[in-house]
Amino acid sequence: MINTTIPTEADWADYQTELDCQEAYDLYAGKDAESLKSVFVESIDRCVDGLHFMPPKVFHYYASVFADYVLQVERLPGLQPENRALAAAGLFTLLENKLHISPMDVKEIYPKLIEIAKYVAEHQSNYYADKEQYGDFSKQLVIFNALAKESHII
Repeated sequence: MINTTIPTEADWADYQTELDCQEAYDLYAGKDAESLKSVFVESIDRCVDGLHFMPPKVFHYYASVFADYVLQVERLPGLQPENRALAAAGLFTLLENKLHISPMDVKEIYPKLIEIAKYVAEHQSNYYADKEQYGDFSKQLVIFNALAKESHII
């Protein structure tokens, strides 16, 4: 079950000992889904990068928040097309990197992430994510599922 409670400082463990984790802490710590929306819009690349450097429990919470945001991006009024595309591409980058580098970190939330990624792939044009620039998300899904099977997370 995905944690629905904002992670505490204790959940972040020794975040001060690693610069990348400290930066993720500075960006995310204590924030809920609503307050992160503006952060995602302002700095989506930095937000996606930060997700890679969180302890697993913290990652589960914030990756879930990010995935929910990506799902909402399609319908958010006033959001620029490039922000929609970057959010969608960020989810695919996150999945790809986690499945290659630390697949067990994503195991608990893989069903949710892959379900949202599937939706995004089916609606790629609604996200203004040009296939030439961002790749074909449907083809990436096949790769993700193969990596997940190989890593025994599905």
